[in-house]
Amino acid sequence: MGNLMDTEPQKYSQLNQHRLAHINRVLRGIRNVNQLIVAEDDPLRLIERACATMTETMGYQNAWIALLDAEGQAIVATAAAVKTGGFTALQRRLAAGEYPDCMKQALAHDGVVVTLNPQSTCGDCPAAAEYAGCARLTRRLQHGDKTHGVLAVATSAAYAHDVEEQTLFNEMAGDLAFALHKIEAAQQLHASQMMLARTERITHSGSWEWDIATDRVR
Repeated sequence: MGNLMDTEPQKYSQLNQHRLAHINRVLRGIRNVNQLIVAEDDPLRLIERACATMTETMGYQNAWIALLDAEGQAIVATAAAVKTGGFTALQRRLAAGEYPDCMKQALAHDGVVVTLNPQSTCGDCPAAAEYAGCARLTRRLQHGDKTHGVLAVATSAAYAHDVEEQTLFNEMAGDLAFALHKIEAAQQLHASQMMLARTERITHSGSWEWDIATDRVR
């Protein structure tokens, strides 16, 4: 009995150490993703590198992102870091407007969608085999009123309902959504500036500025 009682605290300590190690990997991964957000101005490159970072440094078994159009209706781009070819078939379904249940729930729910044992519970999903022994976390990428897409990762089932795990996942999704918003806003501004320049050339018009402090016009 004494030996059994001694092993229980040791077992708990080991589990806690594994959890702390995993959380630290997630934190490092979020830092790396934030560095990408600062450096990248192309949405496709951003989601491709983000997926790679999540699997390389955060301890996630796989990760995929699907981006939506301006109306939030159709898929315009996808990226994934997976071990097998299951995501290729999923990409074809996404392009055809056939979304897996996890994505439908994420788009309808403002929060983390947890799917335990997707391999058996999501048999209709072509990427289900990618989640052997794992749970899936899915979250829509939303900034303000705009939904830019969906993020899904595979993590250990032991951490799927961990409050800190979900909080960090939420934070990363929010950072990615803000980055996509920033890129979109910059692209729209550039397009407006180009249109104004073309209009000025065609109509031989221009714009002027009045510096009130110096009373100079240019």
